[in-house]
Amino acid sequence: MSEENTIPKTSEERESRKRILACAKSEFAERGFGGARMAEIAHKAQVNKALIHYYYKSKELLYFEVIKNIFGYTDIEIPIPVPEYSGKLALTPSQKLYVVLYFMANSHLKGADPETIKLFFWEIAEGEKYLNYFMEKYTAPRHIKLLNIIREGVAAGEFETEIPELSVAAIFSFITFYTIDIKLSGGQHKYFFETEIPDYNEVVRFMIVNAFKSLRPSGKPFKLPEVPADFMTYVDTLLDILIANKNEGIMGQIIGRVEEMIL
Repeated sequence: MSEENTIPKTSEERESRKRILACAKSEFAERGFGGARMAEIAHKAQVNKALIHYYYKSKELLYFEVIKNIFGYTDIEIPIPVPEYSGKLALTPSQKLYVVLYFMANSHLKGADPETIKLFFWEIAEGEKYLNYFMEKYTAPRHIKLLNIIREGVAAGEFETEIPELSVAAIFSFITFYTIDIKLSGGQHKYFFETEIPDYNEVVRFMIVNAFKSLRPSGKPFKLPEVPADFMTYVDTLLDILIANKNEGIMGQIIGRVEEMIL
């Protein structure tokens, strides 16, 4: 599948294109690829169909771009400053894992939206037209990096697991399923909680604690690693930027910044 399309050059063109992508995402989430109509997308975006076809030569190319944007990658120039971290880091595997889990849980819980989840369900129902492509290109490398951290921790005696790959699967499965449930239930979690629903911070801590407990070597007391406070403040800053601009295709840039700091 070719990723080529016309790149907007002016701020007005960028805004039009962003509006088209947002409305296309809504249409694909509601009707799937097969049921979505370019005329309806144009109507929602308040543009004519010719402009959509100027940027995207077909519905297929528009759909491809919507999914790519969801995964955090876009061809549109993003004038959003991302600060640099000025400190020095030499993190242990345990510290690296803590940062990854903290970032992943927060970005999922605060950055995901029902439209994205519905679009992926449609993608599965319609035969996974592009899901495997994007999983292999963008998601699998993140799984491998987490796997390498766990293997590094096992080698250093900080972690213990018979099958590191299943530890990775357990971590991603929990946060993915929990996020899907809370976003599609409108935050009610009616199938899991009879009384008070934990807030996002409680969920993040629960996930981190249980991941470390599952990896704790036999006979060692449980203790979460301490990560430099200034770096965690920097991570929170990146998360704030990501959440505030979650529909801008900036996730890839933010994740890349975190990875280059800790890996």
